[in-house]
Amino acid sequence: MKLPFQKSIADRRGAGRRAFSLIEIMVSVSLLSVIIVGLLLMFYQVQRAFRAGTTQVDILEGGRATMNILVRDLQEMTACRLTNSRAIFNCLIRPSTLPDGSPIAATATPTYQDLPSGSRRTNWL
Repeated sequence: MKLPFQKSIADRRGAGRRAFSLIEIMVSVSLLSVIIVGLLLMFYQVQRAFRAGTTQVDILEGGRATMNILVRDLQEMTACRLTNSRAIFNCLIRPSTLPDGSPIAATATPTYQDLPSGSRRTNWL
């Protein structure tokens, strides 16, 4: 016979309640830890790839800018044989002299260059 002040263990816990056991909580925490570690590794790999791509873009941009400057300078280059020291030249060509004092133009080979204006330029090599 039960006394009214004695309750069974099931009554103390609650009739319809259930709780997680310690093992279930430990399994779920370990699974979440594995998932978080995987996400962190993926994040670090993506960050490393992004930095490598940014570095490569910076290097290519510097090379492209340098090539644009060189191309522009070479396109604007014109030969000039003026000896005026006040003039600004971007390509000054002077005929050299041989050790005996004779001009090198006598022994050099001329090459001819057709210009877009229709005229012809003589280059001494």
